[in-house]
Amino acid sequence: MSLKVLAFTIFIYSVSAFAQNFSINDYMPLNLREAVEKGFRTYDGKPGKNYVQNEVTYKIDAELLPKEGKVKGKVVINYKNNFPNALEKLVIRLYQDAFKKGVGRDFQINPADVHDGTIISDFKIDGKEIDLKSDKINRSGTLLFVKMDTPLNTGVNVTVEMNWEVKFPEISRVRMGKYSDSTLFIAYWYPQMSVYDDLQGWDEQNFTMNQEFYNNFADFDVKITAPEGFLIWATGELQNPAEVYSDEILKSFEKAKTSDEIVKIVTKETKNSLKTQKGKNTFYYKAKYVPDFAFGAAIDYLWDASTMVVDNKTGRKALISAVYNEKSEDFYQVADISRQAIKYFSEDLPGVPYPYPSMTVFNGQGGMEFPMMVNDGSEPTYASMVGLTSHEIAHTYFPFFMGTNEVKYAFMDEGWARMIPYKFQKEVGKYNPIALQMKGFDERAGREFEVPPMVPSIQLKGQTYRMAAYNRPALAYLFLQDMMGEDKFREAMQYYIAVWKGKHPNPFDFFNIMSSFYGEDLSWYFKSWFFNWDYPDLKLKFEGGTEYTVQNPGRLPLPVKIYLAEGTFKKLVYYQSASIWKDGKTTIKVELETPDKMTWYQLGDENIPDVNRLDNVLK
Repeated sequence: MSLKVLAFTIFIYSVSAFAQNFSINDYMPLNLREAVEKGFRTYDGKPGKNYVQNEVTYKIDAELLPKEGKVKGKVVINYKNNFPNALEKLVIRLYQDAFKKGVGRDFQINPADVHDGTIISDFKIDGKEIDLKSDKINRSGTLLFVKMDTPLNTGVNVTVEMNWEVKFPEISRVRMGKYSDSTLFIAYWYPQMSVYDDLQGWDEQNFTMNQEFYNNFADFDVKITAPEGFLIWATGELQNPAEVYSDEILKSFEKAKTSDEIVKIVTKETKNSLKTQKGKNTFYYKAKYVPDFAFGAAIDYLWDASTMVVDNKTGRKALISAVYNEKSEDFYQVADISRQAIKYFSEDLPGVPYPYPSMTVFNGQGGMEFPMMVNDGSEPTYASMVGLTSHEIAHTYFPFFMGTNEVKYAFMDEGWARMIPYKFQKEVGKYNPIALQMKGFDERAGREFEVPPMVPSIQLKGQTYRMAAYNRPALAYLFLQDMMGEDKFREAMQYYIAVWKGKHPNPFDFFNIMSSFYGEDLSWYFKSWFFNWDYPDLKLKFEGGTEYTVQNPGRLPLPVKIYLAEGTFKKLVYYQSASIWKDGKTTIKVELETPDKMTWYQLGDENIPDVNRLDNVLK
């Protein structure tokens, strides 16, 4: 054996051995390792014996001022420290300060929407008034820091209260805002405790508009006063329908709460009649153990609703609503689409019963999720509305039920929300959502603006962000499902959700949980999809006789499909899941019959990405 051949043989052996022995935990950042060493987490992906979260409750009395586009009110926050160390400061989020003059943001906003930020008065800690100009207070970006006179010890509560006022955008309506004097969607609106966790201590990332959520689980007690005629739909359950609804609306609402059929609570014929009691009305909502609270408000919107059993074992139900402008022709079907989507998520994938008592899809703008609320614009086709509605409702599980940190790792929720509904969208929307996203992925994968999803999302923008948060992880989950099999994959997801629901998993928790449940170390797979600059590129090559090779110069683990084609007809003659690449090889041998003059072989299809499809066909 020549030295060159010997060296190559040693190299191939080393690659194979590394692929088999490498653990994803070798890539674990130091702060995550420290959390494991302190017993907060484990190397097998489960919460550790010392895992803990702080407790939060919000009591909010707010008033909506539609014409001014403002909300003002009082919030009382009760915060309990459960960590073994004392907290010397509190960190409070003031999201609407993202529109404050001089504050850094990821988006250009219209100058008309720039304002003076969150206006705060009567700020108190445990009943003691704090001078907002004192050295105990520091406002920076969208954060308010409070230096404690006495550190908050383990097991001790602190009460924070303040009056506040915020104005909402009327032009640069990023996920929320004022659409008209009679229609608003209010989110990112109340002073909110930042998260203190075992991985970083206080989350001190400013809200710059590109990122979305990392919130505490909390209980909400919220009263929203609105002018006569306005209906309010919000996170949680309405506590006082008889006090705010007119008799006609109340009757239809109560019917919808027990009806499997969709009830038209507000119709074209009744939308201009009095829908609320005369004078101002205060809508009282409660929500337990959710990471956020949002609400929509409108005077002349239509309202369809029904109730559905979401947990067949317990009989638990959820009220599902669509509220919309009568000119939004696509929204007349949204109440039904929402029912079907929630049934799919509850029974198929992830196969976990929808966890909340309600869901309202509000006809606002764009597409944005909040606990029990969705803010969606109108779509041009039924298929696109199926896609948008199911994607936003899928976020119920990620990041809300699971509490993932989307600010750092958006792929832990956006990737899932894109992948989970694929089957539903294909069956109900009658289109192929996988093939739709392939074009954009093929165009950008492997280029200089694509980075591994493990790069913290807060550092990414534009198409770089979307590739890392949406496209690449969605396909990683899809091909993982293909490799594990639908049933095993569903069971693994259910296990992951059961272990981490209501907590804050990080990517290594997910990677290790999936490997643990599957019974095989999947580090090789996660490393390539989430940590490496590997890209999708498979090549079919004829070697002679009946021998062909499939080469993988991009190194990304992909399924291998080879079709015998003639005209528009294709017959699958070879298939291997992405597991074919797990030993680190980049070439596999395939035995195929010699095609006749009228047929040829095609590698891959519209459901498998490839940056160069020109070398996928042999005629």
